[in-house]
Amino acid sequence: MMLATMKKEAIEDYLNVTFADALFEMFNGAVNASVTKDDSGAIKIIWNDERPQPKFQEVENFRSKLKLDRLKEYKSNLVRVMFQVAQSENYTVKSGQTLQADYDSVQALDGAVRLVEQAGLKDVVLYGADNTPKTYSVKEAKDIITELAVRWQGIFAKKQSLLVELNSLNSLGEVEAFTPEFKNQKE
Repeated sequence: MMLATMKKEAIEDYLNVTFADALFEMFNGAVNASVTKDDSGAIKIIWNDERPQPKFQEVENFRSKLKLDRLKEYKSNLVRVMFQVAQSENYTVKSGQTLQADYDSVQALDGAVRLVEQAGLKDVVLYGADNTPKTYSVKEAKDIITELAVRWQGIFAKKQSLLVELNSLNSLGEVEAFTPEFKNQKE
């Protein structure tokens, strides 16, 4: 489920795992039972299933794990969205020109420079993010591509390290406290 495209209320509902949600998931969506509350507010299960009825604590343990898994899924989607935003920001190279710096743009620039080099030409015209042209030697253009690729790789490595860190967390409190952040990648 791509949580990044869901509305806030839907995400909150998805992350709020109820006892009934856990029971439903525990039996892969096929439960012949109803969950209600009695007059005192205690959860009551009316079991109409041939399979053994799970103990309350089993369902609660499963519910905790399901909530942890859903929260991790939400946070990992958040990391991926933040990565997409960070890697697609324009970037000002050392020569002062601002270029589109996402992965596809860097690949396209690299391909264009290689074609120019193969054709035996000495100069390359790169168009900036604002469509202004600037002429570079093939070597200068390759240096710019390297600068952009190193920047992109740093952002990608940050995304991967955040996902590894998130995956290593084992408690709901740790995952709730996990706040991914992408710093400005100008360095």
